[in-house]
Amino acid sequence: MDALLADLSSFDAAARTRALKEIAAAVKAGRIEREPVTKPWMNLHLHTFHSFNCNDWSPSRVVFEAWRIGLRYAGTVDFDTLAALAETRAAGAALGVPTVGGFESRVFLPEMKDAVINSPKEPGIYYLCGKGFPAPPKPGTPEGAFFAGMQETAQSRNRGVIERLNAFLGEVRLDYGRDVLPLTPSGNPTERHIVAAYHRVSEKTLGGRVDAFWSGVLGLPETETRALRTGRPAD
Repeated sequence: MDALLADLSSFDAAARTRALKEIAAAVKAGRIEREPVTKPWMNLHLHTFHSFNCNDWSPSRVVFEAWRIGLRYAGTVDFDTLAALAETRAAGAALGVPTVGGFESRVFLPEMKDAVINSPKEPGIYYLCGKGFPAPPKPGTPEGAFFAGMQETAQSRNRGVIERLNAFLGEVRLDYGRDVLPLTPSGNPTERHIVAAYHRVSEKTLGGRVDAFWSGVLGLPETETRALRTGRPAD
């Protein structure tokens, strides 16, 4: 089962498709059990590895885990892309989970520049979600151009952030193409991937000096930077 679940989140789409087919057959045959359903829960805001998932789960794995814990409805959202949409719907159909797919983006509203909206301590910033898309937009359409532009804006911002951080951090430097872009199968990294990449590159570059380095950067005791560096988020 572990190998099958690993394939379910492979960056190889064909491997994910094969794994989903096997898992769906096992579910239908009763070889995989779900947790008892006590009430009709739903979660329509599940991120996948197309933007950032702390477990590197694919849309198929996200939907499978939603089925396993008894969610009545499941929905995926990723930053600035609908890359998860088709797979979310396919996994939902295979496992009998009603699903929706959508996107999330971070926008600035000039007319509310002094108001905190839904991003704590960031006046004027608004996290916008779109839900319920039937299919990804086709290239060459106005909708396709909109999403392509939104993704390019986000990636341009990422490059600018890395340029400034490289200058600030000195010996710990990222190469966007080598260290960041490969972290998602759709070339859509977020600031979370940038943090993860700096974490990995700093360990490789600094070795035993890594905790002292981040202690100096963050102004925290080394014990705290070590805890931040080695800890895992709750599942």
